[in-house]
Amino acid sequence: MNQTSYSTEEILELVKECGTGNEKALEKFFEHYSQDIYNFPIRVFHLTEDDASDYYIYAFERLKSGKRFKSFVGKSSFKTWFFSVLRNLLIDWQRTKREVKTQTISKVNQEGKEYSTIEDEPDTRADALALAHDVTDQFQSVLSTIKMENRIVFKLSFVYYLHLDPEELQFVAEKTKRSEEEIRTEILNLREDLSHREEDNLKMEDKITSLYLNILDLKEQKKTKSPRGLSRSTIL
Repeated sequence: MNQTSYSTEEILELVKECGTGNEKALEKFFEHYSQDIYNFPIRVFHLTEDDASDYYIYAFERLKSGKRFKSFVGKSSFKTWFFSVLRNLLIDWQRTKREVKTQTISKVNQEGKEYSTIEDEPDTRADALALAHDVTDQFQSVLSTIKMENRIVFKLSFVYYLHLDPEELQFVAEKTKRSEEEIRTEILNLREDLSHREEDNLKMEDKITSLYLNILDLKEQKKTKSPRGLSRSTIL
């Protein structure tokens, strides 16, 4: 595990570089966070070390290209975003484990083409991301047509996700007779408070996910029990 300590700004810059597929940045990232990835299923969901090793390989294979880092835009802390990614990967990994156990190697995708494993299924995330960008651009375009006072009220209602433009910030400063720096500081404080609340929500989601995984395990155990074995135990 790398003992180097990074500032928040350095982490954000590193993540940005990872999103471009920079191999050196990705190598540095995994040196710094590999232990966190490995420990995540053990610490949060109490999985075994063997399972944690398998999960680490699964997560590494899906993070090593850097594509997932593009979804981090700084609306929450990196730690919050990263643990959310690890949780989703854990659920996908558990589902994949069960599919491997219960399904044949040969599968057919939606286009009728046969493929060997779940990893050969066409990746539609790039198209989904492009669509999301188009929707965002359209949303911002429509938002810009709204009267400034109403637009500012709307943005402040969703201040955790939306940012005030320079002219909007100046408008608020003039109306409240406060400096723009004061307005920025107050908005940052609000976002920080909301970020802490989000972390609490994520902890609750972790508990729910843990319960969900336990239910999957119980279902798997039930499927693997032999009917004959059950009848014998019942007789005994």
